[in-house]
Amino acid sequence: MTQTEMAEHVRRICSATTLPVIADADTGYGGILNVQRTVELWQRAGASGLHIEDQVSPKRCGHIAGKAVIPSSEMVQKVRAAVDARLDSDFFIIARTDALAVTGLQDAISRCKSYAAAGADALFVDAPESEDQLRTIAQELQGTGKSLLFNSARTGKSPSLSEQQLRDLGYDIVIYPIEAMLAAHAAAKRVMHSILKSGRTDTIAGQVTTFQEFNDFIELSAYISRESQYAT
Repeated sequence: MTQTEMAEHVRRICSATTLPVIADADTGYGGILNVQRTVELWQRAGASGLHIEDQVSPKRCGHIAGKAVIPSSEMVQKVRAAVDARLDSDFFIIARTDALAVTGLQDAISRCKSYAAAGADALFVDAPESEDQLRTIAQELQGTGKSLLFNSARTGKSPSLSEQQLRDLGYDIVIYPIEAMLAAHAAAKRVMHSILKSGRTDTIAGQVTTFQEFNDFIELSAYISRESQYAT
């Protein structure tokens, strides 16, 4: 997906909530100027922060094999450019490294230290494979004074830990990037299988939101009321 497609997704998400939104920005979608434009677009879309990573483009999911990373010096330039492109000093920039699976744990830690020095607000080592690795990362990066982020992808490469366990290890932020999507996929598959098997919809009555409940959720009555002020 392209930079502008993702910016539109961010805008729609931000328009639906008053909560602060952290939005993925992949590799920044190109070079230095592309990174700066990405930061500007994400801010104008309403995001409170983003994370960019040091993979080559086109990138891969952090929990899929076959990743490659750019030189750390190039990523440092991207982080500096992102920081300088902020329209608001409160905009939160998270630097992610995918180096652990490519060049090893120590390089991932060294990269994060460089990204911290370049001005990143938080550090994100993606896809640690054990609690020991998570502990080492936190211990090594504690001295940077930056927040540490953990990517909680339950069925990916990383261990499944509670927020309290992660807090005890030294992590400040936990993101759940695909849990809702995976839950929706499982629910849709279960419902459609039931319909195909039985040829009926009453078999799924207890598994789905009612039409009225959904209309209440999207506040349909308020829209109808507003419309009635202008049209009959």
